[in-house]
Amino acid sequence: MLDHRKAEQAPSLLAYVLRECRDRAGLSRAQVAIRGNISASSIEKWELQGSIPTPDSLAGWFIAVDPPEIYRDRILSLTLQKMFPKELGQRGPFPAQIDEDDLRHLDAFPHPACYHHTTVFDIAAANDAFYQRFQGLKQIEAFVDGPPNLLVWQMCHRAARVQIGSWYDRTHVMLTRFRIEGPGSVPAERIEEITAACRQAPEFEAMWRSDPTPELFDDPTLTLLGDDDSTWENYTMRTYLCGGHGDSLSLLAVVPTGT
Repeated sequence: MLDHRKAEQAPSLLAYVLRECRDRAGLSRAQVAIRGNISASSIEKWELQGSIPTPDSLAGWFIAVDPPEIYRDRILSLTLQKMFPKELGQRGPFPAQIDEDDLRHLDAFPHPACYHHTTVFDIAAANDAFYQRFQGLKQIEAFVDGPPNLLVWQMCHRAARVQIGSWYDRTHVMLTRFRIEGPGSVPAERIEEITAACRQAPEFEAMWRSDPTPELFDDPTLTLLGDDDSTWENYTMRTYLCGGHGDSLSLLAVVPTGT
């Protein structure tokens, strides 16, 4: 599974992810070469020297290894960053800086909404409805320093386990996104801080060493305990990349489904 400390020792993050996906599939380089009609020496150069796969070779690798979609997206993103380092894949500053226009848009939402760092879930700003709905977020410094972190709250805060329906599944998806997309997107120290905080949860190891089903990744629904603490309310989650911030900052909006 992805480990940012091991990733730092690899020739590149792309090289590390390619090898981890192959190992996860239980395949040798020779097996991938036969299945994907590519040379084993090419795969060795990708993994050990940081060489960049050609589009045709990478397509064959995808056929051979058949990684989950979230891994495919990460590999494609890293490949483009390697091919076009000056034009693509440039994230904004960390932590992301928001301005008055950003805050006006946020406050216009009548339902819970927040700006968070796309890959590690540090909250840059949230409206009152968000903090009211997700109780305890402002007190998350008991688990991790720095800004409130939505992932740490969901993993470690008792209120999250009470308020969120299907808590394990929803948290598993978030932790997996952090595990795959976080390394290389922010300073390694922040990855370490968030990981150490999440590790306090007894479910951490099981979540960290497994992947949710594709259906869970694609499910936009969120069930939350109502204000009366006796009924469940259904919401739809949507995440939007914020213009002017590259892909470093996302807007998360949580809207009731009305059912």
